[in-house]
Amino acid sequence: MFLPLALTGAVFALQHVHGVGTAGIAADANGRVEILLELPSDTAFGFERAPRSEEEMEHIQSVTASLTRPEIFGFNTDAGCQFVSAQARSVDPEPLDIAPATDAHETHDHHDGHDEHAHEEHGHDDHAHEEHGHDHHGHDHAAPAETTHSDLGLSYVFQCENALRSLDLTGVFNTLPRLETLDVTYLDDRRQTAAELTPTRTRIDLGR
Repeated sequence: MFLPLALTGAVFALQHVHGVGTAGIAADANGRVEILLELPSDTAFGFERAPRSEEEMEHIQSVTASLTRPEIFGFNTDAGCQFVSAQARSVDPEPLDIAPATDAHETHDHHDGHDEHAHEEHGHDDHAHEEHGHDHHGHDHAAPAETTHSDLGLSYVFQCENALRSLDLTGVFNTLPRLETLDVTYLDDRRQTAAELTPTRTRIDLGR
């Protein structure tokens, strides 16, 4: 992926705050657009722990499948963007295989100017990190409580015929009812801009 290291670092250095996600968008001079999205697992799936049943695992996979649909992004109608691929991964020391990658051969072409909202239930992908107590002088000590923080990372690639002038993320918010704030950074060969999006303010204007 060509996404600049500075922008990649900004996205994946997300402080783990429930209800808050981060998105990085980069466009090159050849019309290639890449989007990185990172979310706390609680925000994506509704809980922060490993799935305890087959139903919960299906829940995780269903939400992830919805989030890898290109229709969650709405480009300006004259951008002429075509979906190339999407991938999802658990951002954890021991990630689960949450969903297969999706490419343009497995889904319909992306339609500019339309926000098709994926209405899916939400599950979770998480890995608790256990620390073990040590035996000092023959006495056993109880292990500390589990740390249950994890994030879901998603990456998308589009190929666009014309410049991006706006991007609407209504589909992202509709898919994630727990998402309260999305901090978005956009970068191309001319400029960088940022915006804080919410369920009532879902569009970032990119100028041009």
